[in-house]
Amino acid sequence: MDSRGEIDPEAGTVRVNGQSFDLEELAAVGVRRVPGTGTVVLRPSYATKTRGVTAPGYVSMPRDVYEEARPLLEAAASETGRTTRQSRTERVVLVVFGVGALVGAVGAAFLGLERGGDARVILSYVALVAGCFGVGFLALAAREL
Repeated sequence: MDSRGEIDPEAGTVRVNGQSFDLEELAAVGVRRVPGTGTVVLRPSYATKTRGVTAPGYVSMPRDVYEEARPLLEAAASETGRTTRQSRTERVVLVVFGVGALVGAVGAAFLGLERGGDARVILSYVALVAGCFGVGFLALAAREL
């Protein structure tokens, strides 16, 4: 992994491989030292989940460069609170999956009751599993963080 970039403390921006982000968006930085290479790999996480799509996920740099940049990165990460709020699209998808799973569970239950015998046992199990997934998806959609 080869990263090229710069940190501009005055502007409060980081530019890595042509992608840039504000230091204000940085929520945390995971650090892994690569043994025997003198390289450090950073795993930044961002205050908003959507920012992680366009900002770099991993950044590699020489150890001495990291030691120079570390105070600035740590200060930026400690000042930023992480936002884990769900987007509207995520909620809609979870609700659609949840309702779909519950409809499938009801359909499997009615079909099992109608068929009887081994089909009743198998379709009751399918209805139970689908119902659990439906409730789980709806619970995730309803949770407010």
